[in-house]
Amino acid sequence: MYAAFYQSPAGVDPAWTFLMTGIVEELDSGDNLGLQERFSAYVLDTLGAGLRDRVAALLAYIPDGEVAWDKLQNDPTIRKTEGDDSVQTVLMLSSYPVSSGGKDFWVAFAYFPIDEADPSIEGIYAVGAAPRTEAGDSPQERALFAWLDSFDVAATTPPGVFLPE
Repeated sequence: MYAAFYQSPAGVDPAWTFLMTGIVEELDSGDNLGLQERFSAYVLDTLGAGLRDRVAALLAYIPDGEVAWDKLQNDPTIRKTEGDDSVQTVLMLSSYPVSSGGKDFWVAFAYFPIDEADPSIEGIYAVGAAPRTEAGDSPQERALFAWLDSFDVAATTPPGVFLPE
């Protein structure tokens, strides 16, 4: 049975910042390989060299300079499913305000901390970025948030990297 927007499912680290800290470290250093390695085995296998190219585009999109970010004011969105056989899948969706090179961005990600049906999916499933505006509703921001909201526990949205057009 699907239960959307669980706040603290068992097995999910309540210190949400651990994942974003790692993403920011890779964005700050410009480490393409380091960021790629944070993706799940499923994403690495599915996207192969295409992931390398998209991660490189993401790193190029964020301007040079120290990458600074703000911690979440609220918990991330958690989507959870548990089958009749007690097999659990948990998906965490988060977006963080980030600044670099004098510009403001959103960095968002979909992360599966638990997928007992397919453990290869566990890990980062998708990362995206868009310019951040004061109003928070630019076409790029709306596109990023719609993309992030499209992820579900069944992993029906393709994995990868989102950048606005």
